[in-house]
Amino acid sequence: MKKSTYINLFAIIIVFLSFLSCKKDEQVKPEISIANTTWTGYFTYGPFRKEGDKLTKARLPFGMQFLDGGKFKFYEIFGISVGDWKIENDTITIEQENSNIIKLKYAQGKLAFISMQGAPEPWEAFDLEKSEPEIVDNIENSEWQTNDITYLRILSLETVPKVTTDLLLSFNEPVYKMQNILWWQTKTHLCFAVIRSKNEMSFICTRPASDRFGEYELTKKVQ
Repeated sequence: MKKSTYINLFAIIIVFLSFLSCKKDEQVKPEISIANTTWTGYFTYGPFRKEGDKLTKARLPFGMQFLDGGKFKFYEIFGISVGDWKIENDTITIEQENSNIIKLKYAQGKLAFISMQGAPEPWEAFDLEKSEPEIVDNIENSEWQTNDITYLRILSLETVPKVTTDLLLSFNEPVYKMQNILWWQTKTHLCFAVIRSKNEMSFICTRPASDRFGEYELTKKVQ
């Protein structure tokens, strides 16, 4: 075989391998897009029960961030916790600072709960949705209601957003905000809310050290 033939054959092999590498990269890109995104959903945990119903598990809204560099943040009514995340094929593994391990499936731009390891009692997550920043536009001076009764008002006083409720859980309390996640604390209650769309909010409250939660699904009041 001539030298030129060897060279041509070698060039073809290089091009073929490059093509395979590009195809592999294309398959990886959708998975990597999870970085720097925020997701919300609900979780249930064995001991946490709905207020007034000791047999029903409370549905607690929560949020989580997959930060670039493999860092992870988890937002819930009790505060913020951190950890690390990684993805292999279509499985995301989250190692929390308390040594719990959460596994999620990420495929076609959607997240689904697989398992939680480490929690003393059953922990499950569901209704996971990617949060888009624009859903929280114009929430200042908005009112949210349940059963046709105005329940919660998000105010804008000075430079710090504040909140008041009709049920006297809080009055002009400062609100801490992370994209579409809101939480605040009064002398008697912890409060947490996730704005799930422009017109829908999941809200919970509890007394400190309590395992009973008040649950409310609110809609934005039309002015």
